Amino acid sequence: MPPSPLNSNRITKILWTVGIMVTAGLIVALGIFVLVLRGFGDGSTSQPGGTTVYPGGSIPNTSQVPVTTGTQGTAGEEPTMVVSARNGGIITVRDFINAPSTMEDKNNPGNYFLAGGVPPTENSPPYDILYNGSDQSFTIGLSQEPIGEARLNAQQYLMQTLGIDETAMCLLTYWVGVSYAVNPLYSSKNLGFSFCPGATVL
Repeated sequence: MPPSPLNSNRITKILWTVGIMVTAGLIVALGIFVLVLRGFGDGSTSQPGGTTVYPGGSIPNTSQVPVTTGTQGTAGEEPTMVVSARNGGIITVRDFINAPSTMEDKNNPGNYFLAGGVPPTENSPPYDILYNGSDQSFTIGLSQEPIGEARLNAQQYLMQTLGIDETAMCLLTYWVGVSYAVNPLYSSKNLGFSFCPGATVL
């Protein structure tokens, strides 16, 4: 028995509806695919001063990023390098290793004094800042009282040297400490940068 014209029209409408729905679904899926590839980028956020902070899990392989030498900037730009962040990301900073004020620690290759150093001089600041290239960490030693003032000066100097803001400073792998001879109460404790969560109030 041949299909009635009424049933034939109904089948045609159903096929058209299904075809339109499938086409619309493919267009939406293609749009989402393009957004994922282009729209979301690498998840990095730019901070003032040219700092780029990458969240963990969506960063370049840091073992393939040169960190011991700076990259040459274009005309008018400062050379930069990257250091690892505590959250598993990386932070773009000024190339402090090749700065005139940085001294390599001759006894420990890969370590650099950004401030202070050995032996201290009459004009040495009340802090030492050491960069350890192997784990990309910063050690800030407060060498005289008042240690609250010494910490403020040290963190300001480091922030200017690296060209980063307070948010990026808190993401650095770092230790701010004081020796027992300078202040027995706070020795052997990471005092933190004053503006970072969990810092010791001095």
